[in-house]
Amino acid sequence: MFRSQAVAFLRLQRTAYATQSLISQVQSTSTRSVPAGTSQLSKRDRSDGAEHVETEPFAGQYHSPVTGQLWRERLVAKQHLATNREDATASVVRTPSDTRTQLRYCFSTDSKLRDAYRNPWGFVRHGMLLEDLDALAGNIAFKHCNHPARPLPMLVTASVDSIRMLQRVRLHHDITLSGEVEWVGRSSMLIRMKVTDNTTDSQVISAGFSFVARDPTTKKAFEIIPLQPQTDEETHAFKEAEEANAIRKVARAEAQKAASMGMSTDLERARDKEIDDLLAKSRIAIDMPALVTENLVFMSQTKLENSFICQPQNRNLNNRIFGGFLMRRAFEIGFSTAYLFAGTRPHFIELDKVLFQRPVDIGDLVRLQAQVTYATVEPTPLVHVEVTAVIVRPEKREAVVSNVFNFTYGVNLHLEEHNRTIKSIVAATREEALKHLEGRDFVANNADTLG
Repeated sequence: MFRSQAVAFLRLQRTAYATQSLISQVQSTSTRSVPAGTSQLSKRDRSDGAEHVETEPFAGQYHSPVTGQLWRERLVAKQHLATNREDATASVVRTPSDTRTQLRYCFSTDSKLRDAYRNPWGFVRHGMLLEDLDALAGNIAFKHCNHPARPLPMLVTASVDSIRMLQRVRLHHDITLSGEVEWVGRSSMLIRMKVTDNTTDSQVISAGFSFVARDPTTKKAFEIIPLQPQTDEETHAFKEAEEANAIRKVARAEAQKAASMGMSTDLERARDKEIDDLLAKSRIAIDMPALVTENLVFMSQTKLENSFICQPQNRNLNNRIFGGFLMRRAFEIGFSTAYLFAGTRPHFIELDKVLFQRPVDIGDLVRLQAQVTYATVEPTPLVHVEVTAVIVRPEKREAVVSNVFNFTYGVNLHLEEHNRTIKSIVAATREEALKHLEGRDFVANNADTLG
C-alpha cells in the first residue's frame, strides 16, 4: 500500500513540474442492425481566424474495424433513446450484467481482419487493441447512463487505471473483448475489461478505465445511475473499488492539507531523501564522467520525439481527437524508445496510470516526448518509458500537457548475441529524479507480479 501511495504522491508532485468494409467481419453480441450514422463537425473558433464546418459519415474514418462497429452501435442507441422515451417509469438502477458487452475477433477464419491487426513480426498490433479498449469502455459507460427517464450526461475518460498484458495475443487465435461497469460513485464509474483467447480459454489482457459524468451545459459533475451488484463476485469487486476510491480521497485530502499549511508529509520527506541520495550518486557521472565504471546513460540521452497535426479523420463521436488514437501513437513511440535503448525488440507488459488532463481538438499540434526513466535487469529485464503528449499552440506561444502515458516493456536480452545487459538510467535534475523514482515503482510492481 505504501508503494501505491508513494506513486500517487509522486504523480501529484510531478504535476507541479510540468498528459466500411471490415465492419461486417467483426462479430458482436449485439443483434441490432447498425446503419451508417452521421455526425457534424462543430464550428470552432481558431486562433488563426479560420472556421470549419463539415458533415462527414459518422465520425473519423481512420480507426480500427472494431472501434467503428462500437461507435455505430452507440449512435444507434442514441437515436433510439431520442425517439423512444415511453418507458420513463423504468427502474433507475443498473446491474453489472446490464452493461456487459462482448466483441469477438475471428482471426482464425477472417484473413482480412487478421491482416488489419497484423504487426511486422506476425503478432497482433497492441496499439490497435488499445484503441478498441478505449472505444469499448466508452460504449459501456454510455450503456450504463442510457435510460429513458434520465438525461444523457457528457461522459469523459478520466484515466486509464491499467492495461496489462498477461499473455501474448496470438494472431491466428480468435479472441473476445468484453467488459462491464464494476463500480459507480456519485459522478464517476470504473469499467473493467478483459481480452480472452478463445482457443486456450485464457485471459490475455486486463484493463480498467475510469469515466466521469458532466452536465452537457454547465460542465459540472452529473449524478449518474447507481450500480447494484447481483452476485458475490460483483459485490466483492464493487467493495474493493469502493475502498480504493476512499483511500485515494484520503491521500489526496492529506496532501492538499499539508500543502496549504506549508508542511511536509512523511511521504514527501521520504521522497526528498531519496531524491537527494539519487542526485548525489549522479554527481560522479556528471562531474567526473571519465571515472565512471558502471554501465550508465543519462535520462536525457534516451529521448525520442515526434509531432503531428490532429486530423478530422481521427475524431471521436464528440468531435474531439479519439483518446484511443493518442494511446496508439504514444504506444508506438514508447515501443521505439525502448527498442533503441535496449538494442533488442521489447514486448509490451503494461500501460499504467494515464491521466487525461486536457482534451485534444481537431487541428491541434501535438508533440509526443518519450524517454526511458528507469531500467533494470533483476529479477527480469524491464524498461519503463514515459510518454508525454503536449498540445502546442504557436500563435498563443503556449504549450500544455494533455496526457502522460506510463509504459512498461520487457526485454529479451538472451535472444541477442551482443546484448547481454542494459544500461542504468542517470537522473541529472530534480525533475528527472522524480520521474526516475516513479518509473522504479511502476517497474517494481510489474517485477513483483511477474516474479
